[in-house]
Amino acid sequence: NILDALSSDLTPEADVYEFQSGGVIGMLEKLQDKFVDERVKLEKEEVTKKHAYDMLMQSLGNKAATAQKEIQEKTTFKAKRQQDKAGAASDLSETKAGLEVDK
Repeated sequence: NILDALSSDLTPEADVYEFQSGGVIGMLEKLQDKFVDERVKLEKEEVTKKHAYDMLMQSLGNKAATAQKEIQEKTTFKAKRQQDKAGAASDLSETKAGLEVDK
């Protein structure tokens, strides 16, 4: 049939859809991998820095406690020395008074 031949020539054939986003998806997957690697790296750095900070804070806390203890010990020692000095001054006064009486 001529009509069939003509109609088949006039009917457009549907183009077969070809998936063309493969490059974009591949790029996005690479970016995702890159971002995941970067996040893991940053998380490791954060943990390392937090550990260093915690160690520093512990060290400073220990130094502060030690310094406070030394201050307390020195204050106690100074108070004892002042008591000893006052006692010695009192003894000296008594001794001088006794010498004056003996004269």
